[in-house]
Amino acid sequence: MSPKASGIYEGELFDLSERFGASHGWSASRLESYGTCPFEFFVAYALGLEPREEAEEGFDVRMLGSMWHKILEEVYGGAELKDAAGKVFASAPADYGFRPTALWTQQQAELLRALEKTIAALDKISQGYTPKQMEARFGMGNPSLVLKTSAGDVRLHGYIDRLDAAPDGSLRVIDYKAGSTAITANHLKEGRRLQLPIYAMAARDALGLGEISGGFYWHIQKAEASSLKLEKFEGGVNAAFETAIKHIGDHVAGIRAGHFEPKAPEEGCPSYCPAIGFCWRYKRGF
Repeated sequence: MSPKASGIYEGELFDLSERFGASHGWSASRLESYGTCPFEFFVAYALGLEPREEAEEGFDVRMLGSMWHKILEEVYGGAELKDAAGKVFASAPADYGFRPTALWTQQQAELLRALEKTIAALDKISQGYTPKQMEARFGMGNPSLVLKTSAGDVRLHGYIDRLDAAPDGSLRVIDYKAGSTAITANHLKEGRRLQLPIYAMAARDALGLGEISGGFYWHIQKAEASSLKLEKFEGGVNAAFETAIKHIGDHVAGIRAGHFEPKAPEEGCPSYCPAIGFCWRYKRGF
């Protein structure tokens, strides 16, 4: 409980290079977890622990994100919004494992209004763009993204929420976010937000869908794009890719070497971290 580390071995463990070797498949979320707090990665993915939570009624933000992703996939696949939302909401409690409260009917109406607003706002900034592909999968049966990093070749897999084609044929990557926490260029520079450049490189290199001219995170509830945009990153899209690749190499090397020192983010630790109950560096978020 000392306010400062008592030595250089705080959070040090053992050699994990074999477990997380060259054949291991990585996801963006796991690499971001390590970039945010190495100890969170260790507890969640090396030990495989989950937070102990009291059973609650209703859905959480992760369930909400899954519902919104599914509805938007259906809408941009050609379905009417009300039809897509009704279908997803009808099976949501069973599909995502929550018990609806007495407010569920009202909540559905509120969520539908939020979706109407976000679709209108997204359409407004998408003039000239054409939705090209939704939920494009790389890895997991499709070609993986293989990056050459300082830690050697790193294989990645995932699902790309949305790819839009620009008038010149280049691609714009959009990643939907249910949360409202701001995502800035500094998060990429610090190695905490890697999903967007990883997905962009996967679309270009693993799936061969075309060159990338831009991309952003889309906050569904706020109906606005993140301030982090690949095309506006210092040095442009390629510089964003290079920054991500450097962090990926550093993260993988740290994981293999057993470096899992706790590092609470400035804004506080996420509520879903499984180490909240016992981490000696835990910092309550706001």
